[in-house]
Amino acid sequence: MNGLAWKAEHVTLFAAALERRLKRKIGILGLVETKLAHEDEPGAADAPALSGFRLEGRCDRIKGGGGVAVYVRKDLRASVVVGPSDDESESVCVCLGASPRAPRFLVCYRAPKAAAAPLFRVIQHHADECGAIGAPLVIGGDLNLPTLQLAQSGVDRRALSGERETADETAFRALLAARTSP
Repeated sequence: MNGLAWKAEHVTLFAAALERRLKRKIGILGLVETKLAHEDEPGAADAPALSGFRLEGRCDRIKGGGGVAVYVRKDLRASVVVGPSDDESESVCVCLGASPRAPRFLVCYRAPKAAAAPLFRVIQHHADECGAIGAPLVIGGDLNLPTLQLAQSGVDRRALSGERETADETAFRALLAARTSP
């Protein structure tokens, strides 16, 4: 995204083009790096309107970047699910529908140099909550985890750079192991 205030019209046009191509309505848009000023900052503008959608939730914590926003199609019922937050990442979780088992969509952003463990705790909280009630959870966003990309390709980044595993990588590996073990 990299700046929603300047690209709102582009997002609306992209959504419309995608709907035409798929021959389906898009129900939810999760956007990262919106770079909107925090709502409490002097002179902060409202999040831009996107035609056919309403802003359901946003989180703008990181100065000079980051930011997430979740837009839901105007004819869909949705609500923000309150969960833990941290000072190093941004996330918004939205429940689509009124049923306790309605699908949830978590959009999150972690700055490249921010600690990953706090965001993993937020993700874990929502995953555990959804697991307990049998609700599906879709996670989208930008976690800024190049280690994950390298791990999937079979390349060990530490072997290339000589670095030791960081606490963030350890936390991420533990989260993956907990989710994939029987």
